[in-house]
Amino acid sequence: RRCLLQLHASGTLEATFELAERALDSGRAEEAKQLFEQIWTVVSAEGLRRGGRSGTSLAAKSLVGGWIAARRQGDPVAAERYERLIRLVLATPSSETSLELLQYLGERGEWELAEEGFRSLLPMTAMGTREGTAFYSAAYAYAILAADERPGEAARWFDLAFSGTLESTYFLPAAYVTLPLVIHRWALQAAVQRRDEPAVRDAFDAILRLDPLDIRFAEDQIPSVREAGMEELANQTLDRIVDAGLRYSRDFPFDATTANNLAWIAAINGRRLDDALLLSEQAVRLHPESAVYRDTLAEVLFRLGRYQEAVQIEQACLLDDPGQWHLHEQLERFSQPLQDR
Repeated sequence: RRCLLQLHASGTLEATFELAERALDSGRAEEAKQLFEQIWTVVSAEGLRRGGRSGTSLAAKSLVGGWIAARRQGDPVAAERYERLIRLVLATPSSETSLELLQYLGERGEWELAEEGFRSLLPMTAMGTREGTAFYSAAYAYAILAADERPGEAARWFDLAFSGTLESTYFLPAAYVTLPLVIHRWALQAAVQRRDEPAVRDAFDAILRLDPLDIRFAEDQIPSVREAGMEELANQTLDRIVDAGLRYSRDFPFDATTANNLAWIAAINGRRLDDALLLSEQAVRLHPESAVYRDTLAEVLFRLGRYQEAVQIEQACLLDDPGQWHLHEQLERFSQPLQDR
């Protein structure tokens, strides 16, 4: 804090902004508002001469901080002034500035105004700007903010923006596999929320065509599909991934990471545990020093009812990596059945 205060006293805007955020997060609304107001005043008076592009960004974000602080103080006049200024900045022809401001609104939990701004920004950038990938950047930022509550909208906008890059040279070829996976995961999430089984099946098929070993969605989404009442579809999809993983492991027996990850997703889904044991043991044989891989093995053994072995392995993991709180939680869980006997 002393360093920040010294930098603030010397006129470093980044330090002033960090002090303002700390004050806001600590409940010191008046102090935060004064610091945010100072940034806005300095930059609006001196323009690009003060801080350049970074200064402009900080000034725009300081309006959000000042707006939040004024509302917390119960100052409607100041809050209205800040909101009016935020809306004026969002009207800038620079999509980059608008995007930074909208992202910060989202980060600060001001989702209603952020969404309103994105509804204006996305069509504007979709029609083309001199900033090249502006639509893609705006759609991706919106999708990240919207994904939890509106995964269907996230998938729709990002799909449109990503499709618009097909004629560009902006992305590496691998992006045309990895980024569509993100779109299909959001589409899957939306289909699960609607309990739309045909759409869930289509999303599964699209994901597995792009990556037959997509571990991330198997860990995050298959359990939610099961919880939504689509047990058979969840099991069929997990079987497809494990079968593909077994074939892959036969061809690439020294890929311990993939073997471990496959074993983990089988374990947390409670299926194909014998295959999970083979894969996990393969990973541990290759890297016996890895507490992560041994933790997976302990999870598989626990699911198989081999509680004592799971506890012993987890205790050894803790000796190697005592700072991992996850291992402490695992050991407590694995020990419970032995204590209940």
